[in-house]
Amino acid sequence: MIKKQQEVELAGPLNVNEQRAKVAQFTNCLESSKIGIITGITNLDRSMFMYPRIFSWKVWAALLLTYIATAFILLFLYNISPKNRSANQISILSRYFLILWSNLTGHDVGTKNNRYLKPIWHLHSFRILLTSWLLGPVVNILFSFQTSILSTFAVTKLTPIVSDLDQLQLKTSIIPIIFKGSSVEICFKSSKDYESLWQRMQSHSMVFSNKAVSDNMVNVEKGTHVILLDYVYALGIVTEWVKRHRRCSLQVEKVHFCENFISLALRKDIHPKLVKKINTVLSYIMQAKLQDRLLNRVHENYTHCTRQPLSSSRPLNMTVVLGVFVLWSIGMLLSEVELAGPLNVNEQWAKVAQFTNFLESSKIGIITGITNLDRSMFMYPRIFSWKVWAALLLTYIATAFILLFLYNISPKNRSANQISILSRYFLILWSNLTGHDVGTKNNRYLIPIWHLQSFRILLTSWLLGPVVNILFSFQTSILSTFAVTKLTPIVSDLDQLQLKTSIIPIIFKGSSVEICFKSSKDYESLWQRMQSHSMVFSNKAVSDNMVNVEKGTHVILLDYVYALGIVTEWVKRHRRCSLQVEKVHFCENFISLALRKDIHPKLVKKINTVLSYIMQAKLQDRLLNRVHENYTHCTRQPLSSSRPLNMTVVLGVFVLWSIGMLLSVLSFFQEMYKFADVMKRLGQKKTNIAKWVCLAKFASGFNTQALSQQYKDGSYDFGVFQINDKFCKLGSKYNCGVSCTDLVKDDITPSARCALKIFEKNGFKDWPAWKNSCQDIDTSRFIVKCSLLSQVIQRRSHEDDQSLERILSQY
Repeated sequence: MIKKQQEVELAGPLNVNEQRAKVAQFTNCLESSKIGIITGITNLDRSMFMYPRIFSWKVWAALLLTYIATAFILLFLYNISPKNRSANQISILSRYFLILWSNLTGHDVGTKNNRYLKPIWHLHSFRILLTSWLLGPVVNILFSFQTSILSTFAVTKLTPIVSDLDQLQLKTSIIPIIFKGSSVEICFKSSKDYESLWQRMQSHSMVFSNKAVSDNMVNVEKGTHVILLDYVYALGIVTEWVKRHRRCSLQVEKVHFCENFISLALRKDIHPKLVKKINTVLSYIMQAKLQDRLLNRVHENYTHCTRQPLSSSRPLNMTVVLGVFVLWSIGMLLSEVELAGPLNVNEQWAKVAQFTNFLESSKIGIITGITNLDRSMFMYPRIFSWKVWAALLLTYIATAFILLFLYNISPKNRSANQISILSRYFLILWSNLTGHDVGTKNNRYLIPIWHLQSFRILLTSWLLGPVVNILFSFQTSILSTFAVTKLTPIVSDLDQLQLKTSIIPIIFKGSSVEICFKSSKDYESLWQRMQSHSMVFSNKAVSDNMVNVEKGTHVILLDYVYALGIVTEWVKRHRRCSLQVEKVHFCENFISLALRKDIHPKLVKKINTVLSYIMQAKLQDRLLNRVHENYTHCTRQPLSSSRPLNMTVVLGVFVLWSIGMLLSVLSFFQEMYKFADVMKRLGQKKTNIAKWVCLAKFASGFNTQALSQQYKDGSYDFGVFQINDKFCKLGSKYNCGVSCTDLVKDDITPSARCALKIFEKNGFKDWPAWKNSCQDIDTSRFIVKCSLLSQVIQRRSHEDDQSLERILSQY
């Protein structure tokens, strides 16, 4: 595969020395090997048991003040409670917590002494302060259970002396220790990035033994040495050290450098059946993830004291703690003032009435008309413009052209129709989108470009075309979102109503809305307009004014839930979406029953009990849901994040889709042009080049590292032309002058030379792919427009061409 990356592939070269490679062959991989640096740590508390000394005296003093403040609050609540009831501190505190919790969750709860709470409970800023009220007990609980945050607090004191190779290279006073013959020694020996570090390692390499490790661990703990070896083995060594010495004095830092596969080395004279059996057992081990289990056991005695926390994990410091107590104190002070504050009722009612427990929170709703309105509720055929239908038509035309193109590039000697070709293409597309390669029936890999992340993004955009088709085919799924954006209310809030002096505001006499605006100083001008248009509530009065509201000359202000019910009935009766209800967060109060003051207390208590059952059953919420049922589908505004598809989005999708289609087709033939250019440089004529390109396509799929399955005689086919190993095996009389390793390199020149030698002796008869796929078809179509695109590829792979020219000059 043509790549310029430096990652070690499974099929790539093994990181072994020459002596091992001469006598050994390697099995399937066991695990990925990483380098670990065993290093000391600075600013260290050697004891693993630091519970009494984690927090300073300031924290304990803050906790003491917390309990004192709590006692004063309990006393205050006891003093403001009704004197005619037998109540103790616990019941008062319980009632207060009920009020606090209900407001934090957005549901208002009145007190038992039949008073209203002020509207400040509904303010978002005040709810934040109430939330901070709860942080006091939370902090107490957090600091009481110190063990839960001990590890996070302690490990921030543990800083490794050396955390990576660059830091080790700069700290020349620290001695790096490696062991002779280890993979670490092999990695640094061949590395150009750490040559100066390798020179320091050479003078301190030693033969591995338990005594050598133990002696050097003492120096590592002091900070004068570090040890570099396999990461998992390093974890095991440090784990045993921690268990034996009971101090967190060492740390293992993982290094992402020279990561290789760990495999078993077997002698080359071992029978192939035994090698195959070993590989099968290793596959079972990998499936069972035995290495992961070993790693978990290694971590058991190590991570709790030496592992570093994530950068996002930080313990609480004194600044945070004191800030919490300040917020808590402010929240406590304001919430207490509000509990003992004045009641929001008018004087006349308070003289003759007492109030039961609340029923529901009351909000004001504005019934208003809507502009830019399509009166019909059934607008399916007219939702989308002609541009959308034109785009859909072009989509189907483009799909037809793609099917035709796929049909034309299919092999002529196979019975294939458009559907089978399209199915195969979708199989390739889907397999690469999910990151799994799917080979053809003759065990080939796909070309490397499918593995690029940028190209997978383009392939993803390819799928957006069918998605858009499906989305627009089922228009009903986005109808409501598309339609309601056309419904704009004439009045959406009180400030807008105050500015639009031509619109008449209607209120009803004796309602809570009238009381609210009568005592408000913010909307005095609006209240003057309301006074001249207030009326006694009746169904006829509402019906008459709804017609004016629909025209846009009037608005009606009343309770929000009741407004929803009125508009719902209007929609059901007239079958048009011509009205809308806007919720106003102004003067929110409790709704409760007003009873004469001479009613017997037992009857009041009984009514309160029934009302409690009503609230527990949430009958009001159920009523609200029924009200919404016939109303929301045509008049409610969508969320601000909900937007329908517009033409800009649709056209953008088609542009991406077209680009993805074009590049996916061109990239599939990129390797073809590369091979054609190389064969031309080796002196082949145009007609022969087309034959070689056809052979490469059907033999390997243009994969330079393709490897066939083992044949019955034990042989394999290698490389882009799938050349049998009898032509590359050392000592074979058919050897064409190259090794089998040369046949699977990114440079295809050795493979091309070997293939030409085979062709000179036997023609194409040694290749089954030629007989099955290329012999009876017109191969000239494989090099159409190759000359133009090969120039582009030539510029993109300048380094490969230089290597090719150097080899050709020696030929």
